[in-house]
This record gives sequence, structure tokens and C-alpha cells, in this order.
Amino acid sequence: MNRPLPLRFYLFVAMLSLLLLVACRQEPEFRGTLLSDPAPAPDFTLTGAGGRPVSLSDFAGKVVLIYFGYTFCPDVCPLTMSDLRRVQEEVGDEGLQVLFITVDPQRDTPEIAHAYASGFHPTFAGLSGTPEEIATVAADWGVFYEAGEPDASGNYPVDHTARVFAVDPAGRYRLSYAFETPPEDIVADVRLLLEE
Repeated sequence: MNRPLPLRFYLFVAMLSLLLLVACRQEPEFRGTLLSDPAPAPDFTLTGAGGRPVSLSDFAGKVVLIYFGYTFCPDVCPLTMSDLRRVQEEVGDEGLQVLFITVDPQRDTPEIAHAYASGFHPTFAGLSGTPEEIATVAADWGVFYEAGEPDASGNYPVDHTARVFAVDPAGRYRLSYAFETPPEDIVADVRLLLEE
């Protein structure tokens, strides 16, 4: 004669099933600094090549990587832009857009900013604006920058935040990357964002 199984057996099976379900549904592991509560990215409109207005919202449906720098930068900016070129080459042109925003609008006109950015990859967009527009966008993104004292030739350095910011295809600010983050880490994160 078959005896019914005790209630605790069914509870054990239910708990085991729940644990297996949770273990199989792991959240993706991002490699950049992940925002705990992603919010819509601060939109902006700046000036691109040919005086064309360019907004962050123009790139809805893509992952957008934003970098604030300047074209006279001797080291950090060209290294970061070279790393972003490697990311773009790995991911391809369909799902990714890189935006370079100058923090030196006095020297970096829209044409100069765009020529600099597209010199690293033809799909990169370089953006500039008035000093007031750049100050507003930088503040919205938590970016610090400050021009140093000019030398005898009138050249000056610009200290600035050296992070790359990632916006997901839904337009949310999701991740940021410190200087010298390995490009392969950014590639992995971009692919995860595109798969969501």
C-alpha cells in the first residue's frame, strides 16, 4: 500500500526548485562602475561638424559612450580615444556611437572637435559649443574641468574628469569607466547592454 509523502517533502522540493530558478537567472556581471539606480541620461544639444546640432537623444536605440576631453591633451585623451576605437572596431558600427565633447571650447571649434574625434574612427562625433553650453553639459554629467595657466606660447593644459560614460539603448545612464579601463571590459559591457 502506497503511503502519501509527508508535507515536508513537498516543501523541500519547492524550496529546491526556487533555489535552482534563482541560480539560473543570474544578473549579468558588468565590468564598469554600475549605477545602482539607472536614470534617464541628461540630454544635451551641442554643435557638430558643419554647425549641425547634435543631441544625445539622436542616438536612441544605440549604446552611446561619451568622453569629455580636449584636442590639445598630450596623453590621457588620445589614449582613451584610441581605446574607444578598439571598442568600436570590436562591437561594429550598428549598435554603438562614441561622442567626444570638448572641455576647451575656446580652442576646439565644432570642426576641430569633430576632426579630432573622427581621426580615431570615422563614426566618432566630436562636439563643441559655447563656454556656457559646455559648462552646463559638464555639470549635468558631473564632469570637472579647469584650464591651467598659459605658457609663453599661450598654450595651456586643461585638467578634467577622465571617465567614459555609457548610456544604454533605452537612454539610461548605466555605467562609467575610469581611465585605462581595458577596452575588452568595455566591449563586454556594451555587448551586454545591446542584448538587454
